[in-house]
Amino acid sequence: MKALTLPKQIAVKLYICANRGITGETEIRISDFDRSKIDSTYIPLRTHELVIDLSSADLLTAEVTSLRMTQQEIVDKAELQVEFIENQIQSLRCQEHKTDASTSDDEFDGLPF
Repeated sequence: MKALTLPKQIAVKLYICANRGITGETEIRISDFDRSKIDSTYIPLRTHELVIDLSSADLLTAEVTSLRMTQQEIVDKAELQVEFIENQIQSLRCQEHKTDASTSDDEFDGLPF
């Protein structure tokens, strides 16, 4: 796998717009594009230039961390599914034993004591 390189910094222009929501309350939206250009219900308030320094970012560590988090989510989900299936199995076994117990009780109904 080829290693990715990051730029030392990135510049982003943020657009701050207002919109009156369905409830009548004013909502503020921040995005990297001018919403008012595509939706006239948005009112442009201002823009803001943002420069983000990436010189100390460690892409490899970030990728490993992201993969570890994904791995743990999969393990957690699998453990929940295994527990759910085990509970179903135990429930079926309980029903099986109840059926066996009711059958064996019938065998003793004819006894005098």
